[in-house]
Amino acid sequence: ATYDGLVPGKFLRNWLVLGPMTNQVPEHIDLSSDEGQKTAFETEFLDFGNFSPTVTIGNRDYEWLLVESSNNIIDLNRIENGKNYETAYAWAQVEMAEEKTVTLGIGSDDRVKVWLNGELVHENFVNRVTIFDNDQVQVNFKKGTNHLVLKVQNITGHWNFCCRVLEE
Repeated sequence: ATYDGLVPGKFLRNWLVLGPMTNQVPEHIDLSSDEGQKTAFETEFLDFGNFSPTVTIGNRDYEWLLVESSNNIIDLNRIENGKNYETAYAWAQVEMAEEKTVTLGIGSDDRVKVWLNGELVHENFVNRVTIFDNDQVQVNFKKGTNHLVLKVQNITGHWNFCCRVLEE
């Protein structure tokens, strides 16, 4: 899931995906409640400065899986028949010839967070279907290797996302 630069208007169709993982909340909180979902949304499982092939969460090991899509939307349910109230992370490496500020167009079903090079650059705690460019986020890619990570939290039903650089 490595890109040599970014083409405006072209969706990123290849990602390394980690999950699905059941959202972790304290036992006294109902995972399906607003409080449970907010707690799960705010909890991170990754060390964004150290990407290893296997990540241990709780007592389970997860491996990054290459997901390639023939269309513009990455279907997370196809990874492992995702269930309700689960989370997945998607990671892409972007090689840039020069530093560049761009606007990312992101759509997600449901909630989404975005990190660029370990820095949280966007979050949207929402229940929705994926619509292209629903969220528009201005980010600064550095010259060289960049790590783009999305966290997509499912409530129920469909579970997917899309991401691209918008026309400049």
